[in-house]
Amino acid sequence: MDTGLLDSNGVFGVNTRSSQRIGYRRITTCAPIEAPSSFARIENETNSAGTQTYVRYYFGPTSLANFSYEYNINSYTSGSGYELHSLEAIATHNRIWDPIPELNRTDADVTLLILAANWVQYDEPVDDPWFSAHDSVQFDSPDGDIVYKPDYYVRFLGCMEQHQFCTLNSKSGAEFCTPLTGKATLLSAMEKISTAFSPVQFAIAGRLFLNLLETSISSSAVNENSLQAYNSLWDNIIISLPNNQWQIEVANWYNIALAKFQDWIVEYSRGPSIIRKGSVISEPVSKADRDLCSSQKVHQTSSHISFSLLGLLIVLVFGGSIIFASVFIDTLVGFFQRRFHIGEHKAIQWALDEKLQLQRMVYEKAGIGSWNNCDGRVPITMEEVRHMGVVVQDQDGKHPSYGRDADRYATDSLLERRELALLLETRQQEELKKGGYVSVRPVSPMSPGIRY
Repeated sequence: MDTGLLDSNGVFGVNTRSSQRIGYRRITTCAPIEAPSSFARIENETNSAGTQTYVRYYFGPTSLANFSYEYNINSYTSGSGYELHSLEAIATHNRIWDPIPELNRTDADVTLLILAANWVQYDEPVDDPWFSAHDSVQFDSPDGDIVYKPDYYVRFLGCMEQHQFCTLNSKSGAEFCTPLTGKATLLSAMEKISTAFSPVQFAIAGRLFLNLLETSISSSAVNENSLQAYNSLWDNIIISLPNNQWQIEVANWYNIALAKFQDWIVEYSRGPSIIRKGSVISEPVSKADRDLCSSQKVHQTSSHISFSLLGLLIVLVFGGSIIFASVFIDTLVGFFQRRFHIGEHKAIQWALDEKLQLQRMVYEKAGIGSWNNCDGRVPITMEEVRHMGVVVQDQDGKHPSYGRDADRYATDSLLERRELALLLETRQQEELKKGGYVSVRPVSPMSPGIRY
């Protein structure tokens, strides 16, 4: 599995100039390991629990014993499920496991993944080399179901991991690269070509290096819960597994390691999410390291959003101008149309299409009311019109229309004329008292004797 060259800016979000970027590459190679009998021994050991029988595997001593791993045979029938363990040997570095020459690498970190299936059984034969199971067992039941037990007590998977740093050129890509090597020797490999790396690039490489120590395959394969096959386990029985299940497991651990690696790069700037008791947080010493604290780009839409200030201002100014203009544009255009006699006919048509003007025209057509402001937005009835006496005329029930209530209109007109006659009589008497002259002529046939 090869990441290819990962850009420190584009992938890890370290915001620097193009000339100051670096590339990081990781290659992980894994394969199942067959354990010949010469690497395994059955040994007995007596302790407080009695005599225990172990299968001990000798792929190199550890700091605790002269063997790599021991398996208690009693676990095979104890009813327990999967167990997963790992050993890691960092190239040219003090380590808790010293692998045998066949597994040792000076240019790569080596991980030994150890799987004990214990009492896990399968309802079909498994041809995957790491989960291999072909030993059939028939249940003592009416159905006579058959299951398959693992072929071995323990199976092994070996992985080696190599890392590389490169300077990047925006046009040609990688320019100067360290050799592929283990993580412990990566910075020393950079120092050998130190003239190719600037102080900023060294600071970025150091920041990436700190996270390499805890993002290996062994840090992802921490226990049996990290197995994808564990998700298919029910009552210590697995329905079926594909022939490439070991590759699925390794790819999952590889992706987990890269995800943690990318997340911890961001943690350099934001600070650790978990601070253990007794731990110490040290501030960066060099200027290049301090500058990196404020040079981190992060995709975190839940609490922060990046946006263009120029684009926001353009939207606000342009949109605000349109809203402001829409408030006054009708009045402004109408003023110029009346002032310069341009498009007056269209302006009148625009006004007459208003809802209230249409209603006013319906009333006028029915002979109802007298109106002012007939070319504006809101037509207004004249002051002396108190009410319109509107009725709905519907002779046949199929063609209703507005009309004037003749009885109400006649009553209203008579009241108005009587009020007018009273007003004129009052004025006439005032004039006579002053010695004035009042001309007399009939006002209407309904009000004889009223003069003005």
